[in-house]
Amino acid sequence: MSECTPDELIAAKGSNGHMYCLSRGQAIGSTVRVISGLISLSALVVVFILIARNVIRCMLRPPAKKWSLFATPTDIYVFFILLFDTVQCIGRTLDVKWVKEGKVYTGAYCTAAGGTQQAGEAGSAQLTFAMAVHTFAILWFRKGAKARWVAASVVGLVCLFNALFVSIGIALNKGDRPYEAPSTMWCWIGPNIPNSRAVRIAGEYAWIWTTLIGTSLFYVPLYFWARGNITINEGQPWKFTIHRRDIERPNVRSFGILALPIVYACTALPTSIGRWYGFAHTSGPKQITDTTVFAVSFIFGLTGFFNVLLLFARPEALLFGTAAPSSARRVAHQPLPSDVTPDNGSLADVSPLDQTVTHAPYISSTLQQRPVAEGSMGRAPGRMGALPADDSDDEEKEVGMRQRPGPDGMRGATGYDAYNAPV
Repeated sequence: MSECTPDELIAAKGSNGHMYCLSRGQAIGSTVRVISGLISLSALVVVFILIARNVIRCMLRPPAKKWSLFATPTDIYVFFILLFDTVQCIGRTLDVKWVKEGKVYTGAYCTAAGGTQQAGEAGSAQLTFAMAVHTFAILWFRKGAKARWVAASVVGLVCLFNALFVSIGIALNKGDRPYEAPSTMWCWIGPNIPNSRAVRIAGEYAWIWTTLIGTSLFYVPLYFWARGNITINEGQPWKFTIHRRDIERPNVRSFGILALPIVYACTALPTSIGRWYGFAHTSGPKQITDTTVFAVSFIFGLTGFFNVLLLFARPEALLFGTAAPSSARRVAHQPLPSDVTPDNGSLADVSPLDQTVTHAPYISSTLQQRPVAEGSMGRAPGRMGALPADDSDDEEKEVGMRQRPGPDGMRGATGYDAYNAPV
């Protein structure tokens, strides 16, 4: 049963794709889809409020360490990924109008809803992929740890690409062939524009598929590196050795490196499979059902919510790990345990969950490490695929990362200098 009146049903059939009448089941499915957008949007609004609180708190009570909202390339990537997620969720929640009226039709509202969703989904995918590449370059090649200008340039290009792609598409396709038109249950790149499938792939689908493949290619090797199965040749990162772990103990950090690609795959892969299936079966008994469409769309709509969860797994990002001035000074001057010194660098007698760096610049960062394996030295892996922090100030130069070379110039992730452990 349709939500449209009989006259609207007749008008929809002769509208050449300018109007689509929702059935009762499609209206319910669209409601569920809007709910997923509201869940993510609510989480994102809370995060941006907390980020604003962090900035104001640091301005009013400056911490002992030099602070910046964008202290590392990761901060830049994460902030704008969340911003693009917000744009996507706004476009998704605008679909509440179609639920209320029981029909989807072209116009300025349809263009705004479809355009914001396209830009948000594409931008989030592009920056997620860029962060994966940058993380790999830092941890594998030891390049770009302080290159905030690279992250800023990538963000600028992504914003420019999506703004131009959507605005040019709207400008070139008007009248009887609008750029954004009803794609059955919501507004999307119209089926009547020239080369509509190619435009859809270039405008969004290709970026989602590239990110799905790319994050796996870059983060899986980093997982095994963090786990202790890969040792990289110092000075020759293209040469590495694959071997069994020396010590069998769960490494929470190594599992954390896989969090981003796993979460992105869980949200984007179902909708990508659905779209590929839809391309192959546009009609007939094998045509994808509305229930499947709404199910995968609901999951994809939670991308922003899951990205928020990943943000809280990076306590040092976007000033969330900034300590208050008094507590920072108090903790920073606590002496190291007697059995951990800059000379021995051994944590063999310390529980992995209790290994906490109490000296600046990483005052409150907890390390998940293993004992140093005999004949194997190297640097601790980065947390959750995050990029290492900028160590430009004097204090960070004093107690920052000072890697000890291993035998034969090899470096791995099985040992580190406890006093100067990077986070």
